[in-house]
Amino acid sequence: MKINLQVLAFFVILVTLAGLSFAKKPLGEVADPGALLKVQSYCVDMDKVEISAVPDVRKFLDKQNSPKGVLGKLPWKLVDNCAQADAVVSLKFENSFKVTPAGGSALGTGTAALNSVPEPTYTAFMLVTDRTSQKPLYKVTGESVTGNRMRSINSPFSKLIHDLKTLSQ
Repeated sequence: MKINLQVLAFFVILVTLAGLSFAKKPLGEVADPGALLKVQSYCVDMDKVEISAVPDVRKFLDKQNSPKGVLGKLPWKLVDNCAQADAVVSLKFENSFKVTPAGGSALGTGTAALNSVPEPTYTAFMLVTDRTSQKPLYKVTGESVTGNRMRSINSPFSKLIHDLKTLSQ
């Protein structure tokens, strides 16, 4: 009986340690978890969005700020006036081009290189700051998306939602 209790104790310790090592980690950089969890309202600082991206950001906010949209899953309220928000979200984009050969041929061989089609690839970067102190609370890089800047905005917001859930557990 003594051996069985030792074996049982060993497995309990092992399972406990395994559970700790598999704890969810944030996908972004959380500078101040307490302050981030206290946020109740936010705005998107359109003055910091590059001019060519403003229409896509506005469309994203209009389309996704519903109960079924990604912003509807965020436990914060989106406000238009940043002076009334707890936090300010800044979005920046990195634009590059992915070259896809026409007809699926390998690049660099004959006419395939001449007929290749450059497709824009967008990566969205998000920074969340406290409105009053302007102290950074959170930052994250979204996944790269080919062809549609508006879709690239979804990734950092989804990561923020994930990280808020992780922090609140």
